[in-house]
Amino acid sequence: MKKIFFAVFAMTGLILSAQDQAVTVSEGAEFQIEKPDGDFQHILFPRKNFIIKRGGIANMNLADGLHVVVDRVERKGDRQVVILRRKDGAKFFRNFSTVAAYWPEAMQAGELEPSR
Repeated sequence: MKKIFFAVFAMTGLILSAQDQAVTVSEGAEFQIEKPDGDFQHILFPRKNFIIKRGGIANMNLADGLHVVVDRVERKGDRQVVILRRKDGAKFFRNFSTVAAYWPEAMQAGELEPSR
């Protein structure tokens, strides 16, 4: 009886500790941007009026399929934010060198996928 109780207790502890571990990302990790069915919710692209005012092209379809690299990882409040730059060195919408994304929400929503 003690062995069964110990086994159940150990399994419960392992399950709870596995749920607490956060998915982490490191600098230099490569991803690909995938356009969702609606708007981008977790990748923080500039608003279209800011893109236009700076002379860029405000077409969100241009971001679909871009390969990006994690430039740095930051914390904003209780959320983890990754700063992304394009792998080819070009700028987003011809004016913005980096964009931010909420991690791991962008990955779970399918907006970021591991680079192939």
